[in-house]
Amino acid sequence: MNEPTANDSKKLSQLIAQAKAGKTTKADALDMHRRVLLKERAEGTSVRILVAALGQMGTHVSEETLRLWFVKQESSCSQAPTPEPVRTVTKPKVSVSVPVSIRVVQSTLTGPRVARSDI
Repeated sequence: MNEPTANDSKKLSQLIAQAKAGKTTKADALDMHRRVLLKERAEGTSVRILVAALGQMGTHVSEETLRLWFVKQESSCSQAPTPEPVRTVTKPKVSVSVPVSIRVVQSTLTGPRVARSDI
């Protein structure tokens, strides 16, 4: 097998560049008519009618291709919805007054707290 030379690599690069330059995708063909297509679609023109009109102009695309193109155009044009602010709920502070007699009993107890019925 022959090793590729610098001349072969250069020729291959030129051939690839020529192939890329002449290649247009369906999306490129639709982008040429972007403004009109979006306006007509916003006015309610069906995708089927738009495909037929494009076909008469020489741009042959399927209905599904055009529908997906519209979906991509809408997602690139629309802004992301602004998130609603997060509301935090704070519990109201409740102050409970404890009678003095209970406070005194609690402070005089020593040792582990055990439920007693004799207090």
